[in-house]
Amino acid sequence: MLVKKLAFLLFAVTLFGFVACSDNSSSAEIELPDSTKTMDDLLNNFGTACTKSKKCERVRIEEWDGDFAECDGAGTWTRVAEDKRSSACSSN
Repeated sequence: MLVKKLAFLLFAVTLFGFVACSDNSSSAEIELPDSTKTMDDLLNNFGTACTKSKKCERVRIEEWDGDFAECDGAGTWTRVAEDKRSSACSSN
């Protein structure tokens, strides 16, 4: 019985060590750039960053001559002019 308890304790301590030392970088907030060269660059490098916490944030797309991509907070980037807002952000 003592061997079973020691084995369980060793297992629990080992499991705790793996959980406590895990690399949980997926929960880190992604910082959006001020601009990117193309929309493809934005989608390839930051496509998953358009989340609720980034709603209405904008990234200038250089190939669009001053227009921005604006995050709707639900995973979609919308093209907007510098002086405009998308419908998802017009009330903000």
